[in-house]
Amino acid sequence: LRGLMESVREVRRSELLTGSLLISAAFNLWAFPYFALGPVVGREVLGLGPSGIGVLMGMEPLGALLGSVLIAARLRPSLFAPLYGTSPILFVLGTTLFAVTASGPVAHAALFAAGFGMAAFAVMQMILPMYAAPPGMRVRIVGLMAMTIGVAPLGLAHAGLLAEWLGAQNALLVLAAEGTLATLVVLARYPALLTTRLRPRSDGH
Repeated sequence: LRGLMESVREVRRSELLTGSLLISAAFNLWAFPYFALGPVVGREVLGLGPSGIGVLMGMEPLGALLGSVLIAARLRPSLFAPLYGTSPILFVLGTTLFAVTASGPVAHAALFAAGFGMAAFAVMQMILPMYAAPPGMRVRIVGLMAMTIGVAPLGLAHAGLLAEWLGAQNALLVLAAEGTLATLVVLARYPALLTTRLRPRSDGH
């Protein structure tokens, strides 16, 4: 418990780390629940069967795989924080297009594009603490980051209630709007997510 409190105090001293944890919570609350509703849209709107839904839902991981390769090959550390801070918006742009289209090819392309936002989030989520936290606190703060994943069940419950009330497509649109708003609030409150330019580490840790 003492170690946890020390980690929290360290995070509160850093605008970048605080914002990073909040972005992670926002993504898990309002972006990840798309996975629960995507198959419903595939069946009810696009008229896909089990194999078609499998291909559809595989487009986002395919985009994330390609995005991760591009990040590893091309992205400079100076862009790590801005990319992570905007990753929920990148993701929900794709899921929004997916929610409003009745075209199979467009839906597949939209989820493929959303995968790039997922890659930006997933890769940077653990890299940022390793760059921004003091060497002795990095593992603990990565642990705090992992704890934010625990809000995902709340997001899934929220998505289910919205889908029951509004239908799967409209629920995705509401989730996208909520996630975008939450992200913009975090970016406005913690602008270090957009302005910080990290440098390659040379401390030997």
